[in-house]
Amino acid sequence: MNNIIQEIFNSNEFEHHPIGALDLYYHTNSDKTSYWLVTYQKPDDISREQAVWLSKCKKEIKDTALEKNINLLIVWKVDVLSTHTSKVIHHLEEDKFFFKKHVLPYTIDEINDLNKEINATDLRTLLEDKLLSSDTFKAYKDQHLSSGWESLLYRIAIKVPFLKIEHTSKLDMASLEKNITNRIQRSRIKEDLKKLEHLLEQENFDNLVNSKNPDELVKVLMTNS
Repeated sequence: MNNIIQEIFNSNEFEHHPIGALDLYYHTNSDKTSYWLVTYQKPDDISREQAVWLSKCKKEIKDTALEKNINLLIVWKVDVLSTHTSKVIHHLEEDKFFFKKHVLPYTIDEINDLNKEINATDLRTLLEDKLLSSDTFKAYKDQHLSSGWESLLYRIAIKVPFLKIEHTSKLDMASLEKNITNRIQRSRIKEDLKKLEHLLEQENFDNLVNSKNPDELVKVLMTNS
């Protein structure tokens, strides 16, 4: 997972500045510098370490705007994705002290499967082409909270907001999948992917999927945050 994260930052023209065991990335655009600190530690360690981490970043980078422009990406290896995982993520991301936090969980099975896909093509192709393909989207929807490289790919796109996701019209989907995907592409894709992620975690999702009217789920997707 470390190599994938590093490749994402490098391919988006971020400079890498290691700070001990942490990775600090920064990119300047239109006279504003965006900072990302990456950690692979467990969430339990974050609350007691984050003040120290921010202090180290400020000592290394002499930019008065760093403190208000720095994000913390927490790449978290879990045994299984669960409701508990979602609650921990929600709690961390709601905590705005020191950093704006983004929690990216993954399982061993997910990363192993994603690495196989990367080896067969490459990471850029996955992010630019397969991310919005009908097959990938259907697998993501069908898996809910199960492990799979498709779910991890969407999770990366959601948690790393500076990624440039290309719009495409080459979709050939029927019924529910086509409606949802088309709505996502015509709207604010990042926000709607987050809505979809939240919707897939709800207990009543199966009932909605089994609805005779696919537009009902589309409506729920677009109105729930």
